[in-house]
Amino acid sequence: MAAYQSASALLAPYHFKMQRSEAAWLTDKTIFAGGFSRYATDDIKNIQEIDNTIAILTGRGGTSIDLKFINHLADTCRSWRVEVIGILNEDYTQLPENVVLYGHLPDPIKILRRAKIVIGNAGHNSVMEMASMNKRFIVIPEKRPFDEQIDKAELLEELGLATVVQPNQLYDTNWKRLLSDTTRSVPDWRDLIDNDAVGRAADGILSVYRSIYV
Repeated sequence: MAAYQSASALLAPYHFKMQRSEAAWLTDKTIFAGGFSRYATDDIKNIQEIDNTIAILTGRGGTSIDLKFINHLADTCRSWRVEVIGILNEDYTQLPENVVLYGHLPDPIKILRRAKIVIGNAGHNSVMEMASMNKRFIVIPEKRPFDEQIDKAELLEELGLATVVQPNQLYDTNWKRLLSDTTRSVPDWRDLIDNDAVGRAADGILSVYRSIYV
């Protein structure tokens, strides 16, 4: 709070629609750049998704998406191909036939593009990548010091952009039904991604610089 109060401006790398209820003094000094990711929306048009294909993103900041859950998902949804991106620090010498582990990939866009559904955590970069690809997203928010993933997941659900499954619900969820329902959904992330966002962020930083030092 002291950092926010002392700042000349705050830079928010997302659309104003993602702002939760905040004090006026905080919102007034915030530059809402718009959402952006490493994938430009113009590069992912006409994506050819493959039916019954799931991509799972596992992050490095701590996740409940582990091999036990992946095996559970694959076993209960045998008609689905489960493609896992990220490093799992577990013994995976024996896997269900419908699971493929890719490990760490510098650029997983090909796998994400063809997936009918993506499952992952609510980290900001992952969410913005889903927005840029206009993906059906099942989000599993993880506990963080400021509960930002929990807040973001709730917001995405409120906006109708993702389905939230809490970490303690992983083995109680009817995944067959959830995947079927999610497949029938039509995502619309357009408002949350902006191809001009990086330039707007740079302009905002320069504007604050000039107001203080020029």
